Amino acid sequence: MEGVKEKLDTLTRIEEKTNQNTEKANTYWAEVASLVEEYNQLSTQIKQLITDTNEVLPVNQTLYQETYTQLQQKVTEIKTAQTNANEATNTAEKVLSEAKETDQSLNEIKQYYDEELNPQAETAKNEVANAINQAQENQEVATNLQGEVVHAEAAAVHVQNNQEKIEQQLNTASQPATQEQLVNAQQSVEALNEQANVQNESVQAVVEDLNQLPVIEAADSAPTQTQETGKGVSADEQTQETKAPVSSENATQE
Repeated sequence: MEGVKEKLDTLTRIEEKTNQNTEKANTYWAEVASLVEEYNQLSTQIKQLITDTNEVLPVNQTLYQETYTQLQQKVTEIKTAQTNANEATNTAEKVLSEAKETDQSLNEIKQYYDEELNPQAETAKNEVANAINQAQENQEVATNLQGEVVHAEAAAVHVQNNQEKIEQQLNTASQPATQEQLVNAQQSVEALNEQANVQNESVQAVVEDLNQLPVIEAADSAPTQTQETGKGVSADEQTQETKAPVSSENATQE
């Protein structure tokens, strides 16, 4: 009975749940967008330190490395926010999917409740009532079983509350307003997915941008661009080590 109640709760409260989930996801995506903007500002600054031959002059290397480290840190922040945003987006999609599935099987759920769950609940309540009545016929038994009686009465009340709740949910779920809420929820999740696609692409662009920047090699004093030697360094590899410059010309000769 609890499982049926939870399914119906998702359907009858789909508007509320979708609003909560999309609001949470939108907050994370806004954070992603803000961090990407901060990254792009730093990227613009660091590219002013790179020559036309894709090198970093010695006079600019300290500032370049400081800015490059900031970019690496910013990418880490972006990926964390992206993970949170995608998880929230997936949750919104999952809840909507569950609500739609419940809506499609509403007739079967109602039949299951009417033919199985409700009769079982009535039987359980009657058994509890009979047991309590029998216990109370004997004062000594009633006294000894007072704790059990209280517990049984509470269980019967819980069953009754579940019955009333499910019947209310079934009635609400069959109303036109619930169908309208499903349509609105679908539109909200679709808009959220569109935003997710845009922001995920912007994150990918940030990662690619970081990967194509020259890496300062630690062993030498001249600048280098790893892609000119055919040895691209990924953002993850760049995050793990800080290198000093070698000119791409010297790197080729070596």
